[in-house]
Amino acid sequence: MNRDRSPILTAAVDTIVPTMLVFALFMLFAGHSSPGGGFVGGLVAVAALTLRYIDSGVPGLRANLAVSPFVLLGLGILFSTATGTVPVVLGDTYLESNISEFSLPVIGAVKLTTPLFFDIGVFLVVLGSGLMLLETIGASSTDALRTPGEEPLPTTAEPGEVER
Repeated sequence: MNRDRSPILTAAVDTIVPTMLVFALFMLFAGHSSPGGGFVGGLVAVAALTLRYIDSGVPGLRANLAVSPFVLLGLGILFSTATGTVPVVLGDTYLESNISEFSLPVIGAVKLTTPLFFDIGVFLVVLGSGLMLLETIGASSTDALRTPGEEPLPTTAEPGEVER
């Protein structure tokens, strides 16, 4: 843990980030029938995780992620592409919109539309891109050369010294 971290900032980030992530999901799911959508929801999620990055850096950011930003980006492209091409395979036009309505026991009536799946793809692309950007900004010169999942290279510099 970094000794220079502010306990007030950490407490604020620990409170604000989960709230912002829930709001990002609300924006994602409400976007096909009101203002919001995958892009806006993704931006709110990236803003929340940027606060986490400001508080605890790349290690804190990575500790809060279950998957790599590359996986999020790839899944987002897959969702968005599949949403457009599956209707073509089924004989409809590209990005044909379909609606499916059903009822769930506790929630009640639920309406799923294909634009929601496209929005989920956009959300994942924006989130993956934003996280890749944060990791790139926060990576040290030796850390930037390693592949995802590889351990960081050992450093010979003492704390406060610049490695040559």
